[in-house]
Amino acid sequence: MPNNTLFITIIRKPINLFESMFHYYKLDKLWSITFDQFNRAKSLIPRRVKERRLVGKIGINQMMFDMGMAPKDFENDDKIRQFIQRLDSVFSLVMVAERMEESLILLKRLLCWNFDDVVVFKVNARNSNSKHKINAIATKRIEQLNRADQMLYEHFTKKFDREVRKFGQTRMKREIDALRNRTKSYYEFCVNKTITNANSQIVRFVTGRGDNLICQFLTNNELSLTKFIRKEQLKRYPSSVFQN
Repeated sequence: MPNNTLFITIIRKPINLFESMFHYYKLDKLWSITFDQFNRAKSLIPRRVKERRLVGKIGINQMMFDMGMAPKDFENDDKIRQFIQRLDSVFSLVMVAERMEESLILLKRLLCWNFDDVVVFKVNARNSNSKHKINAIATKRIEQLNRADQMLYEHFTKKFDREVRKFGQTRMKREIDALRNRTKSYYEFCVNKTITNANSQIVRFVTGRGDNLICQFLTNNELSLTKFIRKEQLKRYPSSVFQN
């Protein structure tokens, strides 16, 4: 990669990520355990939760796994800290899912973009009724299981706080307001209707402006958009890793 390449990633609160993955990937079948067992003090969490990954990829400490850390080091605090420091030296920005608007504003500044470049529509967000209940017992257990992710999250959310303070709270509020207004304008222009599932979860936007490329991008689902981006990358860089 060129020397001036910027590396950007995003993190999510580990307990929320774990609960979401458990639901989406049906990890109860992989681990032979219900989510409610995490909530019960007398329930033992089997070792296979630590050892098994769905198709070798999905499991505990998902963020650190995706960033390249070896699972054998997940319980070694020194190696976790060293790995986090390496990540800190690589990434120009680590966005935070729970603070998406602030993240988009910092992304806009870093890449010298305008508001139109960071407008997004929220899709596939589950409502509270479809989420597993998480009590204090489950919270502690899940944080312990995902200790590497928890350390990662704590490190970069503290750094994120510093970046927001440096950016300026008043300026941040002003830019978030501007982003919300721009998003509202695009929504009113692009979205004809929304498709929801039984849980009132928006799963798809329908646009009446199929000839408008921006509207197509904004209303597309993430899998289709990812497929499109990878296809375009292959056109530009035929030897890209994305062909695998």
